[in-house]
Amino acid sequence: MEGFKNLANCLLKLPHLTTLCLNSTNLTDNGFQVIANSLSQINIKKLYLDDNNIKNGNVLFESLQELNLEYLSLQRIKMDENIEIGNSIKYFLINGCIKYLNLSGNKISDTTSKAIGQGLLKNKSISNLVLVDCSLSNIGANNILSYLKNNVYLYSLDLSNNEKFIGD
Repeated sequence: MEGFKNLANCLLKLPHLTTLCLNSTNLTDNGFQVIANSLSQINIKKLYLDDNNIKNGNVLFESLQELNLEYLSLQRIKMDENIEIGNSIKYFLINGCIKYLNLSGNKISDTTSKAIGQGLLKNKSISNLVLVDCSLSNIGANNILSYLKNNVYLYSLDLSNNEKFIGD
């Protein structure tokens, strides 16, 4: 935790920093909360948090809403499947200026996929969505796809390695 406190203090001295990569740093919910405040005070545009242990997706997405991120990668962050994060992701998509979102390697339930679809319906900035290996079911994938019919901003959608979807 001390390392993340030091990082948070350092970030405040880097106002021109636009990209931060914290992949595989054992970042947890508590560690993210420590640096989230600093991130909101600088102009960060790209954030990579892949392969960490951020279990509470609601806290994560609520904190991320305060940032003006354009690029966010959250591959394999081990979000707790028992915490329904759909609404947090939906509001993040609706209220943000995100252009690229990667949630690969996280299990996405049918309920969460519906919320993602609803967020995409109202989002006017996202051009790339990556949902590789998210255990999407046929219902989950269709939840997302049904809302994309009216989204003219999305140029790239990756649903690779979702065997439940492919196999249904």
